[in-house]
Amino acid sequence: MTEQEQIEAKLGEAFHMMYDGLPEPVQLCHKTYRVVAINPACAAYGRVPGQICAQGCPGLKAGLCRQAQMRKSGATTWLHTEKTENTPGATTR
Repeated sequence: MTEQEQIEAKLGEAFHMMYDGLPEPVQLCHKTYRVVAINPACAAYGRVPGQICAQGCPGLKAGLCRQAQMRKSGATTWLHTEKTENTPGATTR
């Protein structure tokens, strides 16, 4: 196992301890936009670790990629998406 893989494994463990109990979908993405870890609520949306987070992301097409914004500003943001039977609606907090 490479050093990067060891770091991601430990980070994944910490991620799951913090976020697996939340009802909201949460994903952890690498700076290369690869999904490193997801919580069960995020899995319900069809996300899987290893995929590129931009796949199927309406925010990317609209120029609203949260990761790109956070990297540019250096500040974190929160995106709340409500799961509905139709297209999920999103509001920024």
